[in-house]
Order: sequence, then structure tokens, then C-alpha cells
Amino acid sequence: MSPDASYDREIERDYVQIGAFEVNRMGTRQYYLWLGISDAKQMASTDKHPSGFDSIVLIVGGEKIQLDVLGWTPAATGTSEPVYEKLFATSVDAYYQVTLDQIQLLTDSDNLKLRTTGSTTKEFVSWYRQTTFKGDLAEFLETVMQ
Repeated sequence: MSPDASYDREIERDYVQIGAFEVNRMGTRQYYLWLGISDAKQMASTDKHPSGFDSIVLIVGGEKIQLDVLGWTPAATGTSEPVYEKLFATSVDAYYQVTLDQIQLLTDSDNLKLRTTGSTTKEFVSWYRQTTFKGDLAEFLETVMQ
């Protein structure tokens, strides 16, 4: 997701990657949303976490889902290793607990927006490989719902 910027892996701009995953603890399943946050201003500052991502709002087809950050490392989900690869080495991980119903809503990636909270909000829209994202989420849902 990007706030209206072209994709270029060599240029660090504001990008947000999104991925869903399941953690199965002896039959107790929990679902998480991972964000790989590449915030150009944050990368140049000494702040450890980008502002506005403590709480985010996902907007899908007019429905709003507010999520509070669970943590900034894989340990927040009870795991020891990252599930996804970050776009840049300076990108920051953020983890949010979600439900399968919330993940289902994200499959409408053509109408997905992510809005940060705080004093200065940013809005990110889906723009790169939307069909891959939609297909990957659909496959994820099909697998975990069996």
C-alpha cells in the first residue's frame, strides 16, 4: 500500500506491506495482521516506531475496522521469527490481532484503505499486485477454514 507513489525498491518512501498469518498453539488458533511499515520520516529519525501506527483503521467497502498494535516484534504473537520479509531493511514490523471475518473483508483489496491515527494521519491505498494479495488471502482463508 502506498499514499500515491510509484513502486521502486531502490527509493525509500512511505509504503505499507500487509500480510495475514495464523498461530496454532496446540489447537488454539489466533490470527494476526502483519504490517511492514516503511515511513521515510521515521527512517531518518531516532524514533523506534512510526507515529500513527499504534492504532490503525482499515476501510473496506465503507466498513471500518480499528486495530490496536499488539507489538512491534514477532514475540508479540508468540513467535520468534518474522513471517514475512520486509521491503527495506529499515522497515518496521507491527502486529495486530484480527479475526477470520476481518481477514475475509480484506480480500476486497480493490477498495482497501489503511488510515493511521494520531495528530497527523496518513491514508494508504492498495496499488501493487492487488490480484496477488487478493488471491493469497483467499488461499489463506481456504486453508485455515478447513
